[in-house]
Amino acid sequence: MSEIELKPCPFCGSKNVYMPIIGGSLVGIVCCPDCGLYCTLGRNNLSGKEIADRWNRRVQDEKNKD
Repeated sequence: MSEIELKPCPFCGSKNVYMPIIGGSLVGIVCCPDCGLYCTLGRNNLSGKEIADRWNRRVQDEKNKD
């Protein structure tokens, strides 16, 4: 799998965020070990890219499109 980049944690700014693999597959979650954030982003059948796209989306980014 190619490297999937995640934006830093929106709460603490940590770059240590990761997508855990449970039972050999991604589970639609992004975690930040520095502040304890545990964010469920969808069902277990999402691809790594889909999880990253949801995590990396920021409201500020959406507002700046206009």
